[in-house]
Amino acid sequence: MGARSSDDVLEVSGVNCVVLRGTVSSTPEVRELSSGKVITSFNLSTTTGFGTWSVPVSVEGTVVDGVVEGVDVVVVGGVRRRFFRTGGSVQSRTEVSASRVVTSRKRATARRVVDTMFDDVLAVLDL
Repeated sequence: MGARSSDDVLEVSGVNCVVLRGTVSSTPEVRELSSGKVITSFNLSTTTGFGTWSVPVSVEGTVVDGVVEGVDVVVVGGVRRRFFRTGGSVQSRTEVSASRVVTSRKRATARRVVDTMFDDVLAVLDL
């Protein structure tokens, strides 16, 4: 059972949801996988009560306008562990798989994205 917003922001079938706000701390890197899927990856620097954390983020497709190194963004998605082959061995990486990346200066859009994600989670939890 997944709740969907009118913006298709996030389809929730379980509870694995992340909301981050921080600064893009690396130049977004676009790469094409052997499957033909395009993935954009970047690091996000976010400050918590425990210090500053660097969080790897990936998003399917190319990152939207204005998302460049040094820009403050809101990321909505889920945590995943990705396995891949490199140099003949299997490696893994834990990252946030973003369903939406919005610059913080687009406050209304960022608020709508976060509100929709929380509404979807509450619906799944039947609260």
